[in-house]
Amino acid sequence: MSGIAPVDFKDYTAKFEQKKEEPAYVDPLTRWPLRGLSYTNEIGAAINPVAPKLGTLLWFPTMMYFGADIYDKYKNDKTLYNPNGYRGTQQAIFQALSGLILPTTAVFTGQQIVSRLTPKKVKHKKAVTLKTIGGFAALALAINPIDRFVENVIIKKFVRPGLLRLDHKQVEQYKDKVLIK
Repeated sequence: MSGIAPVDFKDYTAKFEQKKEEPAYVDPLTRWPLRGLSYTNEIGAAINPVAPKLGTLLWFPTMMYFGADIYDKYKNDKTLYNPNGYRGTQQAIFQALSGLILPTTAVFTGQQIVSRLTPKKVKHKKAVTLKTIGGFAALALAINPIDRFVENVIIKKFVRPGLLRLDHKQVEQYKDKVLIK
């Protein structure tokens, strides 16, 4: 023989058979800079006393982000195409509470507190600036607790059970209507 040893393919096939770990799914709409679009309405509410037209315009990117996020959660289950009204409804409720109603209320509350604490002697322009700063401060303090409260209390304890109960009632009505006849 010429000294050439036969090739042992066991080591090579074992490397191919090892499964690569799938990376954990990361929702592209929760990554920056897209995620930043969901905060433009709060920025708009905070700067509204200083620049009302710009404050109003800053609501539009938020509405587009919310529409895209709700549609994405309705149509897709992470990486799978699987339309589901339950997921879409749950995301719409989450976005309405944690992205619109509660943060904007926090901004307005911060503005009102600063307005009431500002002495009457302060010039209007300075008072409006202080009011804007109060709105930003309230938002900075409230945004994380709001997200946690909405997800852990409202969604988990009320929305999910309610949607499941509603879904069960619809199945029962369908059975009564179609299958029993």
